[in-house]
Amino acid sequence: LMARGRGGSSRGRGGPRGRGGPSRGGSRGRGRGRARPAGIEGGTGARSRGRGGLANGPRGKIGKVQRRGQRGRKKEEEDLDDEFPETQTKKISNDSLLVDDDPLEEEEEEEVVRPNSYDSLLSSLKTKHSSDEEAGEDADDDDSEEDEDEDMVEEEEVDEEQDEADELENEEEKDEDEEDGEDDENGGEKKDQNEEAEEDKVLTGDEGEEEDAETLENKTNKNQEDLDKEWELEGQEDKKNDEEEEEEEVDEEKALEEADKKLARQEKRKWQRSVKAVLKRVARDLQEEDLPKGAPPIFTTYSEPNFDATIHSTIPPPTLPHKTPITEPLLNRWAEVFPGSQGETEEFSPSSLQKWLLQWLEQGTDLLFSLLTQENIKPVRAITLLHALNHLYITKYLTSSHNIDLTYNPNNEHRDQGFKKPRVLYILPFRNSALNLLELMFQLYPKLTKVFNKTSFHEKYLPSVNKVPYPKSKPADFRALFDGNIDDCFVMGVSFSRYAVQLFSPASSSELLVASPLGLRRLLGMRETKDVLASIELVVVEQADVLMMQNWDHLPFIFSHLNKTPKTPEGSDFSRIYFSHLKGWSRYLRQTIVLSGFQTADINSLFNGACHNLLGKTKISRDYSKLSNAAFSGVVRNVKQVFERVECESLATLDDTRFEYFTKKLLPRLIRTLRTHVMIFIPTYFDFVRVRNFFKKISTDDSSFSFGLCSEYLEEDEIMRTLSKFTRGEVQFLLMTERYYFYNRTKIKNAKQVVFYRPPFYSRFYVEVVNNIGGERPSSLCLFSKFDRFELERIVGKKACGAFFGSVNPIIALS
Repeated sequence: LMARGRGGSSRGRGGPRGRGGPSRGGSRGRGRGRARPAGIEGGTGARSRGRGGLANGPRGKIGKVQRRGQRGRKKEEEDLDDEFPETQTKKISNDSLLVDDDPLEEEEEEEVVRPNSYDSLLSSLKTKHSSDEEAGEDADDDDSEEDEDEDMVEEEEVDEEQDEADELENEEEKDEDEEDGEDDENGGEKKDQNEEAEEDKVLTGDEGEEEDAETLENKTNKNQEDLDKEWELEGQEDKKNDEEEEEEEVDEEKALEEADKKLARQEKRKWQRSVKAVLKRVARDLQEEDLPKGAPPIFTTYSEPNFDATIHSTIPPPTLPHKTPITEPLLNRWAEVFPGSQGETEEFSPSSLQKWLLQWLEQGTDLLFSLLTQENIKPVRAITLLHALNHLYITKYLTSSHNIDLTYNPNNEHRDQGFKKPRVLYILPFRNSALNLLELMFQLYPKLTKVFNKTSFHEKYLPSVNKVPYPKSKPADFRALFDGNIDDCFVMGVSFSRYAVQLFSPASSSELLVASPLGLRRLLGMRETKDVLASIELVVVEQADVLMMQNWDHLPFIFSHLNKTPKTPEGSDFSRIYFSHLKGWSRYLRQTIVLSGFQTADINSLFNGACHNLLGKTKISRDYSKLSNAAFSGVVRNVKQVFERVECESLATLDDTRFEYFTKKLLPRLIRTLRTHVMIFIPTYFDFVRVRNFFKKISTDDSSFSFGLCSEYLEEDEIMRTLSKFTRGEVQFLLMTERYYFYNRTKIKNAKQVVFYRPPFYSRFYVEVVNNIGGERPSSLCLFSKFDRFELERIVGKKACGAFFGSVNPIIALS
């Protein structure tokens, strides 16, 4: 027999069928089938119903072959015996296997044990048939008929008992059978009646005589058509149920995706809260745990008399003797470039300033070094570059060794990279500074045999052939600073290999970036390279005082893009990125080195606000407590120097307060005295524009009032005409910006009085301008406020600066 079931274990044209099989796992099923013997074209079928079918669903029960199904099988067996006696053994064997496969039938057999049951009859017939075949004897037809009559009597008794059990079971299944509908039940009752009538005919033995083969075949075909229709309808229901299940699965997948996204958002918020908590704990630990109660503030002041320096640091000074962590190849290369620095007993012995500065660099803290001059810039640049190359050399070696290890052991994990490739950033003011830096790097890099694009580098960074050298009348520091290519817009990418260096490499594939603030800001404005500074580990800002004379706003913009997690980290290998970078902590591990000739409020604000190294901070500045370090001692002319204090309580209102004091108190006094040849020195361009507009308004109302302008944005011819008129006395006032004086160092002739709108950033400018004052009674006047402490200390010294701020009289005169 073949079985066909919905969700069952098999599907065929006859036998029990059921829902809730292993493919669907239903808790309830109905089975319908039609028994048809193999080997004939037709036969009278029967229907069987079972709870759960022949399916082993996770919740369904094993189906039970009921009485009507057994009657149908008996009728088919008798028809087969009459027409094809040789197939009887095979048919009985198949039926026995079918019944034995149902474990529920086995349970019922244990409850009602009958020696003459239908199953025992089938097994006895099977045994008898096998024994007859072995003996080779044929069974007698009369005996078999008697045996069959006895078997039928016994089967009737079994059927009666099974009818009682079926009635009880049908009552329990009434609620479940309502799903099939009233039509289905009526049809089933009619078929049951027909089956019983056919069974009676079989028992009386009259069916074979009344029905011929043609009628049986037509009836079988009709029943088969009905079954086919039912199967088609059930197939459509199955298809519909499958579509519903697929829709449910899609909905479940969408729900799971939304749940995953929600969980990811929750994890992100949780991670952000944990990061903030860690940072707060680190800050608290630095203030509370590392420092005992009653300890001085975080910044501690030290003095270094050998260099006239004052040190403000969050860590104690390095102890001696000090063993440098510089790698051996770099030390050997240093000894070859600077042969006098290799001592007999010390492993590394550069000059005293270099050795002292290297000790602070190797502490890993952020460093603000404010002792830079044109005399010591070369040794300071060399030792800083050695520190940067050592960092690059070590990281490059680790990355290469890890690459080799991953080639043979791909399951190992190495965290040695950032989001982007650049690790070290140099910020320089001019191309000539970049030229000197890279030429020194070619000498110090160990085992260097090839420099790619060196010819193009010299063409773009060397000064023009037509450039005229500055005359010797210019100061030495001016000639040293501007001797060469002074273009302030450039970006140079440098990549390293084992024995070679490539210049002009793309910024995203370079380990070292050398750039000016303007060039770097233009680079960050491009879409492809806006995240190029995401993984910087070391920043060196060289000649920050010179950068003050450019557009300082570029520096805060650049520092705001340092160690910023990129939105689209293209080309990043997340399996090798530092955990600190993934968590957004890279800026707390970055070392920033600022080299400057002096400190200003802007430099100090950038260092305090944009540098967050957890190892601490160190500020090294000149000790202005000594009068010899103050610029005041450099004034050689007998000039009356007056300092007026502008009272202001807020930095936000300082510009307005100073402008109001100048226009309402100082300028009317100068006009009343009818003084001429007065030069007004204004450090910032914004103040210059404000005063210029005010002077234009006065000159419009008063034709006798005249003034001239000297700024970096005016043409040279116009400036020369203005200076000529000022020398001849045709203009009363000359407005000059500090930036113009920085780039030209022009000596102003016949200036009898100088007014400093605020103290200049460069203290030597104060000395140079005051020394150039002529006339019988030369004098200078400088406005200052309590927010100009850095500039005033460099001019008059630390002690005099304190006296100026503590004086009751706001006007202090020096002679």
